[in-house]
Amino acid sequence: MLDAMVGRQIALCEAGVGIGKTFSYLIAAIAFHLYVPVEYPILMTYSHLNDFSYHTPLSIVISTSSIALQQAIVDEYIPFLSQILLENRLIKSPLQAVLRKGKGNYVCETRLIRHLENKNLPHQNPTEKDALIRLRQGNIDLGQTENVSDYDRRHICVSGSCGKNCPLQFACRYSHHLMAAKSPAILFQVCNHNYLLADQMHRQCGK
Repeated sequence: MLDAMVGRQIALCEAGVGIGKTFSYLIAAIAFHLYVPVEYPILMTYSHLNDFSYHTPLSIVISTSSIALQQAIVDEYIPFLSQILLENRLIKSPLQAVLRKGKGNYVCETRLIRHLENKNLPHQNPTEKDALIRLRQGNIDLGQTENVSDYDRRHICVSGSCGKNCPLQFACRYSHHLMAAKSPAILFQVCNHNYLLADQMHRQCGK
């Protein structure tokens, strides 16, 4: 895996259940990040231009089909490896990872406010009402929020048309989340296959 990364090649690797595939590609990616020379040539987004730019550190994108594995990589695998590397003084600060999801998985400030104004809260299920009110601050990840009905989720999530014309764009927690996720301090970007392929399609359109 490491040889393929250094040689800018594609590798197809297979191993049985429990062999350690996840640890293998994580360790290879960390070694690549730590030991490949700083001035490593990276082909720019528009590969047809055959132009190279120099950029470090390289983000490591991990795409899986399993939500459970995505969460385990962020919450278990990477913190475990980070602790070992810190204890052996191979890194100076903990490895960081972020789980990237589509817009529909996050709360939209504007839509949440509008939804609360339009709902008949006195007749709302008390548990669901409290969950909606708590969303006004704190966690915006609907996947980690309990007691919010499917109906409410559809009406408060970030829409596909979310853009720069939003009156709350500068106070939007979703926008702040996206900016934080792009921090150079975050080495691992973890997502599902649909998210990765959508990103590639957008890049081909010049986005």
